[in-house]
Amino acid sequence: MKVVSTVLVPFLLVCGCAGARAHEVKAHYTTIDMAACRTLSEPAGHPARLCPGLDGWPVWVAIVDLRTFVSVGQNADRHRASKQSLGAFNSIFAGRTSRATLEWRYDLRDGKKIPYATILRYRTRTASTKGEVVVVSRVTQGDTCHVAYIDALATPDAIAVARGIADSTARTFNCKAQPVVAGKVGRSPM
Repeated sequence: MKVVSTVLVPFLLVCGCAGARAHEVKAHYTTIDMAACRTLSEPAGHPARLCPGLDGWPVWVAIVDLRTFVSVGQNADRHRASKQSLGAFNSIFAGRTSRATLEWRYDLRDGKKIPYATILRYRTRTASTKGEVVVVSRVTQGDTCHVAYIDALATPDAIAVARGIADSTARTFNCKAQPVVAGKVGRSPM
């Protein structure tokens, strides 16, 4: 993982804000509710589920070896994000709930919401430490991948940092590259 210096994060946010004025940034929130998801085939004995998302953009979720994998779009199970998770044990669900909120960043084209990024909070843990990491993902019909990881306990206003990265970087991020770590680090296992 490449680390983005905390000095660069404000620069990214400024770039994101300038871009936001040129293109009106829109956000939509959906709930990943496992009770509303359809069970798919079981890769390696672990069920994957397809959940409602933004119109035409289903959410694919799999939990394997105490790590959660999330991808979106048609054929989401073939996208890079379906193979990406944090190194620490993690879940997108808080406590014993089976519901999580997914933020979609999108543009409007011909009246349709076309997402370019998602933002999702993961709860992480090791044997001795618990934390929260915000994950920014790039979204296209052809691929979805992790762009950035933000330690939500160490970074003040981690969601604002995530939104800045989503709006300034996600559209052009190369999915073959490793995700960056942005903001301050050290409180949440990643």
